[in-house]
Amino acid sequence: MSAPMSLTLDVARKMIDAMIRYARDNRVLPGSFAVVDEGGHVIAAERRDNGLPATFDIAIDKAWTAATMKTSARVLEVITRGQGWRLNVKYGGRLTIIPGSVPWSQVIRSSAA
Repeated sequence: MSAPMSLTLDVARKMIDAMIRYARDNRVLPGSFAVVDEGGHVIAAERRDNGLPATFDIAIDKAWTAATMKTSARVLEVITRGQGWRLNVKYGGRLTIIPGSVPWSQVIRSSAA
């Protein structure tokens, strides 16, 4: 069994490149992408050409939510049964239940499978 992959700047950039490729291939509107460590600190972030400026902060907050809650936004939405806004108030508006964020631990598990 190999050691788990560590989340380095190089890995974070590769993840963002993959997200951008996926967005282009699936004709997703230009936006922003962020990768954070387990504590929610930004390792890498990028706004695509023509992406709205607001998407940058949203991407960081989505990544922060997945990292600090240790689950995806979709799962968090189900767990909170539509009451996620209560957690958002608790965390000063930072908690973001917008689908598209996945914690690093889930990335590692899916790549090991």
